[in-house]
Amino acid sequence: MDELNLLFYSAFLSFLGMLPYWLLTDGPVILSGSSSLTGYVSLLFLANGMTHFGQCVFAFTIMTLVNPVTYSVASLLKRVFVIITSIIWYDEVF
Repeated sequence: MDELNLLFYSAFLSFLGMLPYWLLTDGPVILSGSSSLTGYVSLLFLANGMTHFGQCVFAFTIMTLVNPVTYSVASLLKRVFVIITSIIWYDEVF
C-alpha cells in the first residue's frame, strides 16, 4: 500500500472514529436546525475537512519530491508567513 492510500484509509477511519463523539456533543445542535447558522457551520466543517485532507495529500506529494530538510525549511517559512499575514490582517502589533 502506498502513502496516499494509507492517508486515505487513515483519514476515513479517523472520521468514523470521531463521528460518534461528534454526534453526541455537537450533532444535536447542528442536526436539530435550531440555529440559523447550522447549514453554514456544516459547510464550514466539510470545507475544513476537505482542505485539511488536500493539504495532507499535498504534503505527502511534496515530501516524495524534495528531501526532508527542504520540506522542513519550507514548513517553517510557511508558519512565519502565516504569522506575519495575521499580524497585518488583524492590525495587531505586540
